[in-house]
Amino acid sequence: MKLKHLVVAVSLSLGLTACGGDGDSTNAASYDFTVTAIDGYLANAIVTATCGNQTFTGVTNASGVAQIDTNGIASTNCAIAITANPDGSTTDIDTGDKYAANSLYLLSPAGQSGNLVATPFTTMVALLVESSGGSLDLASAIQEVATQFGVSTSVVTGDFVALDDVKAALKASALLPSLPVTAAEFAAVAADDSATEALITKLENINTAVDAQIEELENSGVDLSTVVIDVTVADDGTVTTVVVDKETGEPTGATGGTSGGGTGN
Repeated sequence: MKLKHLVVAVSLSLGLTACGGDGDSTNAASYDFTVTAIDGYLANAIVTATCGNQTFTGVTNASGVAQIDTNGIASTNCAIAITANPDGSTTDIDTGDKYAANSLYLLSPAGQSGNLVATPFTTMVALLVESSGGSLDLASAIQEVATQFGVSTSVVTGDFVALDDVKAALKASALLPSLPVTAAEFAAVAADDSATEALITKLENINTAVDAQIEELENSGVDLSTVVIDVTVADDGTVTTVVVDKETGEPTGATGGTSGGGTGN
């Protein structure tokens, strides 16, 4: 869909907590819900929960989970942002990749109940909901992402690692580098119709290329859980995929590409 103006509904003032909130609620004695940060599971990531006019923060543990104490505010009323720890310790525990400050920005929109996740898929849902100006409800946005990217709705808002959906994990990992990495970048792209349309087209082209690479790997009998699919997008929108062995970090030699509509990098 065409994205118009995006209102970023989460705060990046990581040092700010609401009255009575715990700045690092991972170690709190009690909590109201958990947030799991996922590309692979992201350890030592900063979680910001904006619940109305109150803000609470936490840090994910070695399993990518932060316990958020909101003094009784339900998760339904909270929007989530995940950012890299300024000390550079945020780590994808699946690949070992680390994220420097201002190199990671995942969102999960308000309106979801229970324990929450923040992933590339929920970030796209947040884009659709916020950019619609209220015309697109959460359920419709979730369904749209599921349809466009070939995953189930339970995967869009769920823990695809725990669900053992390896294809969804490969897609999420490939899509993440093309998403905005800071709130400012996110807002700047969203404020420009042509930029937001180009981003969506780019993400769709990446997804198409990854789907084709996954099919090729399956036909070759490759265990998908042992690889990562890296992507490069050329100025003309062409997406090139490179399959990397998780254990060695080296390319396996499998490559592919698909043409896109002038998305650029």
